Amino acid sequence: MIHAQKGVPQGRGAAAFGLLAGCRAAETPAEETLAAAARSRGLHYDDLAYAELYRRQVGILTTDWALKFDAIRPDRDTWWFDGGDDMLSFACEIGAPLRGHTLIWNESAPDWLWALVEAGELAEVRRVFDEHVERVVDRYRGRLHSWDVVNEPFWPGHGLPGGWRDGPWYRAYGEDYVRRAFELARRHDPEVRLVLNEVHTERMDDVGEVVRRGLVGLVRGLLDAGVDLYAVGLQGHFYAYFEETAAYDYPRFAAFVHELGELGVRVFITELDVSDEWLIRQGKEAETATPGWPSSTALSWARCCRCRRWRR
Repeated sequence: MIHAQKGVPQGRGAAAFGLLAGCRAAETPAEETLAAAARSRGLHYDDLAYAELYRRQVGILTTDWALKFDAIRPDRDTWWFDGGDDMLSFACEIGAPLRGHTLIWNESAPDWLWALVEAGELAEVRRVFDEHVERVVDRYRGRLHSWDVVNEPFWPGHGLPGGWRDGPWYRAYGEDYVRRAFELARRHDPEVRLVLNEVHTERMDDVGEVVRRGLVGLVRGLLDAGVDLYAVGLQGHFYAYFEETAAYDYPRFAAFVHELGELGVRVFITELDVSDEWLIRQGKEAETATPGWPSSTALSWARCCRCRRWRR
């Protein structure tokens, strides 16, 4: 996965992407680049070589922070598209499709948006919501493989009924913000694949159970409402320390993936990372720290059709 750097000031789009793709802007101070950091320690870091690695090895790219709300709208008067535009240019250059991540996420809310919520200006928050989806989708219309329209709608830790994630968009529209985002996105790009992305579904503790139950119910509701939902994206974060508190149950997870497929949606594995660091710190063998993904059941299933990244 190629990242655009979080929190890059307006006008620094090439810098945002150049750290990984060899398109570093001339005005970027040397000390801010990975290459400079490597040189300062007697190491060699070649941006162009890293870009070539993506050309050879990667079949699809996904934006990380470049198209999130607070990257595009760091303040109320700014629309910053440089990071997303740079990533799209690189994707076109190497002939790889680009996934847009993400139009709506309650966690990517800058202070100025929260200020509107706290002032009770929910009508203005709704206007900002609609304008954002419309303008961003219009800009990239016909140019993206898919959009993660809504990201991570559930987080039980916020204490809302049904395990919903709190935030400005939930405050403005309630649960209906998800449906509205999908309908606006479809209206402004009739062809792009629309995806609902979620996290924690692989966990087998109370958090995972609430998220899985909420996600299945949401998917059913969207489909019943006629929403054009192409796929559900599932993030997979397999960390060894979870085996102590939220042990993985792969047959159970595979059954959940099948349940989604039976509803008529495809499943994208949008993130897949494994960390055995915790077990290594405990002095255990690294091999025991890598959970075995149920490849024979979930990943080989016909509707489980995209896997975005592997990181260890």
